[in-house]
Amino acid sequence: MNLGQTTDEDLRNALNTALGLGDIGIRTWFGECRAIGSILREMFESNKIRREDLFVSAMLPPVGNRYEDVEHFMRMSLDSLQLDYVDLYEIGSPMGFIREGDSILTPVDENGDILLDLKTDFVKTWKGD
Repeated sequence: MNLGQTTDEDLRNALNTALGLGDIGIRTWFGECRAIGSILREMFESNKIRREDLFVSAMLPPVGNRYEDVEHFMRMSLDSLQLDYVDLYEIGSPMGFIREGDSILTPVDENGDILLDLKTDFVKTWKGD
């Protein structure tokens, strides 16, 4: 689903359907975390599913692809998902974007071109050092 075209109700229906079919994996993109977190919280509170029965992965946004930004964006994902942990945290993009704060996930220049961070060291980010 494309988040720009997806409502919270669409996400709720998709999660209910997937979980009803026995799917226990949830892969979230950074921008979807808040809506999915709300839906999961409702499911946990109504005992539809337990957290330990799910495999939840989240993705680092391209603006956070630098080693020094990973923990910050991970904490933001956890807060939005209303979870204490995720089972997998992925580098979600093969390139880094220039970081211009936390709310601009796709920074662009005056021509509308994405501001790429060509100095992103993915090996350092991946290793955590």
